[in-house]
Amino acid sequence: MIKNLPGVLAVPVIVLLGQIGCSSSSSTLPELPSAAEDMQKEINALQVSNDSLKAQAAKLEQEKRALSTRITDLERQIDTLKTQPPPVEEKMPVHRQSSGSYQDALNEFRQRNYNDAAGIFQQLLDNGAPKGLADNCTYWIGECLFAQKRYDEAIAQFRKVFDFQWSEKKDDSQLMIANAYLAQGNKGKAREEYQRLIKKFPASPFVKRANAKLAKL
Repeated sequence: MIKNLPGVLAVPVIVLLGQIGCSSSSSTLPELPSAAEDMQKEINALQVSNDSLKAQAAKLEQEKRALSTRITDLERQIDTLKTQPPPVEEKMPVHRQSSGSYQDALNEFRQRNYNDAAGIFQQLLDNGAPKGLADNCTYWIGECLFAQKRYDEAIAQFRKVFDFQWSEKKDDSQLMIANAYLAQGNKGKAREEYQRLIKKFPASPFVKRANAKLAKL
């Protein structure tokens, strides 16, 4: 049909057909890569989601194993406790009315009734005072002896506090030993005991007092 057109019309017609062909192909071809890209994006998103789920599953599995181990340990501890005899509750022994209590002894000491206070403390020890009070009773007997200026006996009594494996009165006792020697006029032994306090109990609140005493010796 083109061959039959005049030469003047043939060229525009050919150009027009070419434009129509280009326009048709340009409007339909981009749709295919666009759909493919969308599908690829969806696949990528699914892969990321899958990886995240796998990580969460691994974490949950790890937590499950940790909980199982903890449960096993607790069950083992329960079985051990079941086989052990019930703990014996440590109570303050019952004393005769005349012996008094630990608080009674402290009250007697504060009232300067040193013989009475020392007697009650000793009675508590003889009757088997709990470990939490035995070292305190031992210490306060030393204080009673010191207050009565029986310094040699006081020093010996304070040294007994060190026989306890644990006692909050050890630094107190060390200070009182040094004070007892100083009260006797034995400055050399007093200096030695104050220095021992500083060395053995550097965190003690009595270190400052010991340094002050040493400065005057």
